[in-house]
Amino acid sequence: MDLSKYLMAYREDLPEYLVNLKKEALFNRVPILRDETADFIRTIICLHKPKKILEIGAAIAYSALMMEYYSSNNVEITTIENYPPRIEEATVNIKKYGKNINLIDGDGGEVLKSLVKEGKEYDMIFLDGPKGQYING
Repeated sequence: MDLSKYLMAYREDLPEYLVNLKKEALFNRVPILRDETADFIRTIICLHKPKKILEIGAAIAYSALMMEYYSSNNVEITTIENYPPRIEEATVNIKKYGKNINLIDGDGGEVLKSLVKEGKEYDMIFLDGPKGQYING
């Protein structure tokens, strides 16, 4: 059995708010996690139980909210976004559905430098920013 079939076999139904966010994102052509990637991240979170997660590329906060849903109650998620319309949407979604998610407005590379200077440490880092920029990192 290949990995995607294995992960899909353990897929759970998402809560209604995440289903609705996913529908809205797809309708508005906002790039969010593919189901297979979400399955993989869910598995990593369930196996390793990270307490501090960093996400680079929040978009509308779908993946941050999904990671929070699959995490323990004491998880802290920091997510970074620099595109103003997405920041606005992510802020609304985090306030409405999130508990322990901190959204940082800024360029991922610059914010990372400041997080390193502050001595921040994370158990899991999810790089979900603009894929075309990965080569420049």
